[in-house]
Amino acid sequence: HRRAGRHHQDDAVILPGNDPTGREAPAVTSSLDVVVHDVTTPTTAATTIAVPEIVARIPASDVYPLAITDGAVWVGRQAAVERAGSTYPIAQLERRNPRTGALERRVDIEQEAVYGIAADEDTVYVSGGGDGGVPLTTVSGVDVTTNTVRFTHTLEGINCSCPIVAGADGLWLGGDGADYVLRLDPGTGELVTR
Repeated sequence: HRRAGRHHQDDAVILPGNDPTGREAPAVTSSLDVVVHDVTTPTTAATTIAVPEIVARIPASDVYPLAITDGAVWVGRQAAVERAGSTYPIAQLERRNPRTGALERRVDIEQEAVYGIAADEDTVYVSGGGDGGVPLTTVSGVDVTTNTVRFTHTLEGINCSCPIVAGADGLWLGGDGADYVLRLDPGTGELVTR
């Protein structure tokens, strides 16, 4: 079993910053590093721990949120589409191979911003908005098997530019200075409790 940091998957992990041993990780430029770190060997004071090996780099000009599902690394990005001679902002998910970093698929999402992403076994969730540029918070769900958008839901009257977390009890938005936590329905993105 291989893992590192908070983001893990059986074969590869994303590791920004330091490695799990506390030592400085290999230098990172403007990219995300896909890192493999074996933690199956018991660690004692006499055991040497290998520095994680970077197996792939994912180009990123800015810091973007990411999530990991079985067999994929998902990176959220801001993007734009051209329609009838005008440019419109959208959110976009990139599905990347966890062993090579290669782009496998892009999924366009009809919401103006991406602030955070989270995943459970079958869905990647994207939250965005809730700030001065995009005042209302929008949440979308993308099916990890079909790479299609299941839902996009704008939370009326909610201005929460917040991280998103997927768990056994539902979908949660909170933090970033908000004085509340929102529980959302993971099937629709609709507000359950505040």
